[in-house]
Amino acid sequence: MSADTVRGFAPHLTELLERFGVWDLLFDPSTVQQCPAPSWTPVWLLGQQSSWVVLHGLVSRTVELRAPALAPIALAAALVGLTLGARLARGATLEQRLWSRSFIWFGLMNLTAIPCHVLLYPRHDSPAYVLSRALDVGCTGAACVAAIIAAALAPHRSPRLAAQARAPVRLSDTLGWLVVVLALLGNWKQVRLGHCAN
Repeated sequence: MSADTVRGFAPHLTELLERFGVWDLLFDPSTVQQCPAPSWTPVWLLGQQSSWVVLHGLVSRTVELRAPALAPIALAAALVGLTLGARLARGATLEQRLWSRSFIWFGLMNLTAIPCHVLLYPRHDSPAYVLSRALDVGCTGAACVAAIIAAALAPHRSPRLAAQARAPVRLSDTLGWLVVVLALLGNWKQVRLGHCAN
């Protein structure tokens, strides 16, 4: 499963490791075959017209889910992050408002993890997967940046910082969105050209 994750998130690194013969040392092929990623294939009642299959008069299509147990866990984490982030955002202190940004990005990271790691993962060549991967990586980076800013600035309750209480929050917001935009731009060429690598 970890080999699939590295291959999906770092295709260029994977190629480099394979070229130098290091890939099989890190990810033993026999282990990868013996421990495949768990998946589940439900039948959905609605689907794209091109892949419809008629079963007992119902229109359906098959969709493979990778690591299906991750979906409810990610959804629960998203609810915790977004709820706590919203509560802290209404807080009276600079520290609460700064930490709210990290929790909100954490919630969004977990929401984007569902399409990236569960719904679209088997289709690495899909533009939808590349977009969901970029959003997942961007939200992860934004959550980290917001946490670093909150940890660095919130404990310092100097009068000068208190007078400019909006500046650290704006810095956190700006850098968070910048990280997401950079993640999207880094993958835009793949999506636009339709050259999505495994």
